[in-house]
Order: sequence, then C-alpha cells, then structure tokens
Amino acid sequence: MICYKVVNEDNTSAFVTGKSYVRKYQLGEIVIAKKNTLGIFCFQDLLSVRKWCNPSCFKILLVESMGEPLVPEVMCVCYRIRYLNSFYNHDKPKRSDRWKTSNVPQGTICFPAVKVLEVVEYK
Repeated sequence: MICYKVVNEDNTSAFVTGKSYVRKYQLGEIVIAKKNTLGIFCFQDLLSVRKWCNPSCFKILLVESMGEPLVPEVMCVCYRIRYLNSFYNHDKPKRSDRWKTSNVPQGTICFPAVKVLEVVEYK
C-alpha cells in the first residue's frame, strides 16, 4: 500500500520527542518500527495529513508499506499537543489516558516497516 509519512526537515520522525522512537527516513531505504510499538505512523491520504498538521512546515514522504496494517483504536492524551510518545508507548495505557477512536487522526494507519519512495511536492 502506498501512503504518506510526515517527517521533519532533517528526515527524522515528526511529532516524537523521545529519542528511542525517532527514526530517520532516507530515500530508497526501509525503516523498521521500534519493537512493541504500534508501528510506523502514516496517513492514507494527503487530506488527512493537512488535517493533522500544516504540511508546509514538514516534509511529506511517499512510502510503501511493509507488513500488516494496523489502525489504532485509541490515542493517548499527548495527541492534544501533537506528540506521539504516548501513542508509541502503548503497552498498558491507563483508562483515563486514552481517547476514543474518533480522536485518532483521520487517515491514520501504522505498519511494521515502510520503504521510502520519494518526497511529495506539497504546495
């Protein structure tokens, strides 16, 4: 499946502050998610990217998914401030820390790995 990955200008994971979750995305390379996480956080379409963030402030990569897709059912409270550490660190979230499915960003889809194909020109 072809989808979109939002990264910082230096090609590192956007919206993640913990070094253990950050990945570097280079053209032509396969990027593997950290073990015991929901996977590489991607979007199914550009409209979903636009709803989540201002795409002109980030790089948008076209990626090819690898492995079984996962659409998360819950997103932790850090979603409000747009950091995904709690999203990735999902082993045993407390009930009060979870949000319902409707609060997971539209178009979110996760994969165990992705292959970086190209930079999307976004205007």
